Amino acid sequence: MDWTKNTMDLQKTIVVGYWMSQKKLKKLCINEFVKYCALHDIQLVELDLDKEIGLQGPFHAILHKFSDVWTAAEVDDSETAKKRWANVQ
Repeated sequence: MDWTKNTMDLQKTIVVGYWMSQKKLKKLCINEFVKYCALHDIQLVELDLDKEIGLQGPFHAILHKFSDVWTAAEVDDSETAKKRWANVQ
């Protein structure tokens, strides 16, 4: 056995991080989508943009609609908006 393999390669479940605005999540019926994914060995994990994404993983993939965050960082001069954008870069 190759012990140098990444532990993610050994997992059966695929882990996908996601972030979208509440409006988009509602439109996508996210709760139903989470249930559907679970039936197919896919775990969806909602990202917390107030924390670095790298500390919330590892993920096989990330689904996002970060344009809302980018726009807020460009338009809104608040430290919170800028920090969120920095966390996703």
